Formats: sequence, structure tokens, C-alpha cells
Amino acid sequence: RMSSVERVRVPGDNSCLFYAVGYLCEGAEASAELQTRLRKVVAEDATADEDRETRELFLEKSLEEYADWIQSEFHEGGEQEVLALTRHYKVRLGVVSVETLSVLTYGDSGRIGYLLYTGTHYDALVGACRLWDEADPLFEAACIDLARSHREAMAKRDASEIIFRLKCLGCGELCRDADEFKTHCDQVDHGDDFGYECEDIFHVTHDPSLVEFNDDDDDDESPRDAADLVV
Repeated sequence: RMSSVERVRVPGDNSCLFYAVGYLCEGAEASAELQTRLRKVVAEDATADEDRETRELFLEKSLEEYADWIQSEFHEGGEQEVLALTRHYKVRLGVVSVETLSVLTYGDSGRIGYLLYTGTHYDALVGACRLWDEADPLFEAACIDLARSHREAMAKRDASEIIFRLKCLGCGELCRDADEFKTHCDQVDHGDDFGYECEDIFHVTHDPSLVEFNDDDDDDESPRDAADLVV
């Protein structure tokens, strides 16, 4: 029997990593205070590193520059920040990749928590608890299954994309290209004043006949309390 896993979604801004880890390790809700505090933790972890030269090679900037950079809410966290947070909380973090369908564990000791990484966004993954004493193969398998389901849903959504590139200035109709705009003009009466004018746009939507799109699958707009459950 496969273990249960719940995806605890966090806001899809540049602080998703800090929100997700804060939830796993503290049970904290996403907030400006949380992301500011954990960004400061990560910055101080870097500036306290005695092996300055090696750390700067990984960060590709001076420690002082990095400390300023990571404390900006406009910059995302990644692998280096995951490592710093494992040291701060004295835990391990298993990052479940949607792209590779694998679990990469960061940290050397302590309890372990899990993060879903879609390639652009982090969410927390929990089961019977937020942090486990030891890695549970059944729970990890459930996490990978959830990641697979997410990848399949995104593939269907991407395949259903419709991109409109022109907007008719006569009636506001959206058209995919010049040929579709011409057909539209031939078929629709816009009045004598219409000058066959359009404007360039870039509007993406989805074909509901190909996939039933759920807003919860959009990392940037999904609600905090939404959850996917695999049993």
C-alpha cells in the first residue's frame, strides 16, 4: 500500500522556497516576516563561512554581494539556499524533482522533510508528519508519483495552449495570426468605418476540449491550502 502525501502549496512568488521550508520546519504560514527572516539566515550563513574563496566560487559573487542579493524579495532561492537552511534547522531536505522524478537529499543529519520542485517553484510535501526521523521509501515513492502526476498534467496543459497574436480593433476579437484575422474580417460586419486594423498582442489560453485546466495546477496562482493526495 502506497503511503499518503499531501502537497502543501505556498505562494508562487520568489520566496516559495523559504515559505515551504518554513512550513516544514516550523509549521509557519507564508508571510513577509518568514521570508525576510530566512533570507537573513541564509545571508549570515554565507558571510560566516570560513572558506570564503570556495563559497564565492559556488555563489559566483562576493559574500557581501550575495548577502545583499539573497535578502531581496525579488530573488529566488535554490540549491545553495536549501543547503544553508538544512544547517540552520539541523535537518535534511529531500527535493523531489518533477523534471527527473527523483529525490535529491541535502544535509548530513537530522530529521528529513520533503519539497516538491517543479523546475520553477517549491512546495512542501507532508504525510503523517512534516519531518520524518528517517527517510521512508514508501513516502518517497508516493512523492515521486505525485511529481509524475504533476508533470503529466502540465504536459497536457502545454499541449492545449492557444496563443493569440492579434486583436481586432473593430470588435476586440482575438486571432491567432494574420490569416485568421483576414478570415474574421471577411465573415464579420464591422461597419463602414472599419479600416481592417488590428494590434499585436500575446495572449495565451487553453483549449478546454483537450484538457480540463485547473487553476490549482498553476504554481503562480494556486491557493495556499490546496492539496493533492495520493494514496
